[in-house]
Amino acid sequence: MSQSNPRQRLSLYSHRTLSHDVAAALKASPPLTIRTQNIEPTPAPPPSPVDFGSYASAASNDSEAVDEQWRRRRSISEQAVTA
Repeated sequence: MSQSNPRQRLSLYSHRTLSHDVAAALKASPPLTIRTQNIEPTPAPPPSPVDFGSYASAASNDSEAVDEQWRRRRSISEQAVTA
């Protein structure tokens, strides 16, 4: 098979049977109205069994504790790098 441009290989003008194949596929497919009807939003998933809210709100309220934890983690990681 000769190498040719992909656009030319799939051209409806150079391959007469391709247009018939496309037309047959469109006729065999369901009508557009069937494919676009009854589209509704999906229901929300059930709530998570794990409550992340209490931990996140407690940590965000105590900014000094968060800063101290960050400093502690930073010093531990620096010690690990220098060791």
